[in-house]
Amino acid sequence: MKVTVEKIGPQDIKVLLGLIEDFAAFEEMQHTFTVTEQTLHEVLFGKEAFAGAILAKVENEAVGYALYYPNFSSFRGERGLFLEDLYVKQQWRGLKIGHKLIEAVAIEGSRQNACRLDFLVLSWNQNALNFYNSLGAEHEKEDLHLKIRSDAFKSLVASGR
Repeated sequence: MKVTVEKIGPQDIKVLLGLIEDFAAFEEMQHTFTVTEQTLHEVLFGKEAFAGAILAKVENEAVGYALYYPNFSSFRGERGLFLEDLYVKQQWRGLKIGHKLIEAVAIEGSRQNACRLDFLVLSWNQNALNFYNSLGAEHEKEDLHLKIRSDAFKSLVASGR
């Protein structure tokens, strides 16, 4: 079995969208799934592109992906990549495909002068926690992930104008 990992090209957008939809279903978050091919194309290849993605394939079948974008730690003065998604289809797990994907993201980060990867894990996903812990990931207990979105975001924007 030959596994390849490569940066996604514009021709892979439809495949990536399908994998993201699979990931949303796995995390039982289908109700939040609204991304489109056009949106993905804009953030990955458009005039103001800011994200990157890597696709994992076995033979010619797409079996997983990683999606990331740059970030910065002001206290440490460190460039990093935020790993938004790391997903491998269930039937392909346990074959080191996730490891190959995160290695590829780390290599891309290194090319961008990053020295860290940041990411979130759902608290119930023990397999993901075990995987990241096996790579030496650190959990900062004092961090809380908060979101201002939807109507709250629109209200904030409107109040500042």
